[in-house]
Amino acid sequence: MVKDLKFDHYQTLKNLLNIYNYPPEEVLVLEAVANGMDAKAKRIDLKLSKNNDKYFITFHNDGIPMSNEEYEKYHTVSSSTKIKGQGIGFAGVGAKIFLGSENETEIITITGKNEKSALVSRMYNYRKEVKYESSLEEPVPKSIINIIKNSTFKHNYGTSYSVNLNSKQYSYLKQKIIKILQFWFNPAMISNRLHLTVDGILVKSEEPLGDKTTKIISYKNQKIICDFWICKEEVPEEKRHIIYSVFGKRIKNESVDFSYQIIEDKSKKVTCEADVSLLAEYLSTNKENFHKNPFSFILK
Repeated sequence: MVKDLKFDHYQTLKNLLNIYNYPPEEVLVLEAVANGMDAKAKRIDLKLSKNNDKYFITFHNDGIPMSNEEYEKYHTVSSSTKIKGQGIGFAGVGAKIFLGSENETEIITITGKNEKSALVSRMYNYRKEVKYESSLEEPVPKSIINIIKNSTFKHNYGTSYSVNLNSKQYSYLKQKIIKILQFWFNPAMISNRLHLTVDGILVKSEEPLGDKTTKIISYKNQKIICDFWICKEEVPEEKRHIIYSVFGKRIKNESVDFSYQIIEDKSKKVTCEADVSLLAEYLSTNKENFHKNPFSFILK
């Protein structure tokens, strides 16, 4: 008798989480913000909160809300309505990858134009079993009704995620959330493509201090905008020499020997941000690199 191959849902998500080079709570932030950017959000608000011994992070983006079809796909691992190459995400993992973390996790997702038309779901892992329930079901699960009827339930246009954290994850994000956002989404903030807030405070972009030059490179009938800075101080290694971004998210940086081109050996004071969104189809699953090396033409 032919049967469908079985999957251990928790272990599969855990394995996917392990392909990232950063802590699970940082991956959660990267995926939630990237999801908002793919939904054409102009603003994403993050809030860290605690209630007695419980800790939470909440995201709200003002992007296009999910349709019923997109919402159903959202709850299916490795299934997505996104088209690879047209945004940052494509693997159908997103914020739900955090369900593969070690602690028992609950993710409440709300999407829609307002609370009257909102779709609501609850995803959770309990004792390494991954489950979900949503307001698309008939009858609507009692836990979902309780969320909707809660007197504090309010929803503005867009999509919200509320995720519980453990104390260690909360402390990590409380200390580093600003730097995480500046590191990964600085290109989007510099260009005013995206505004990010944490606990109501606007996150400032970090534009290098120095002489700036913009160069436009043509590649396959498309334009790549490269902003170069020769800075007054040495640039930290992680921001030297070329930072590649796709649709406003940092993907990787590549060190290049400029010493033979720049007088007075200012190679450690040079940085460049290159918008290579046309290479989005080459993104690796963790969106931290490219499958191939199709951008070696940048310096030619």
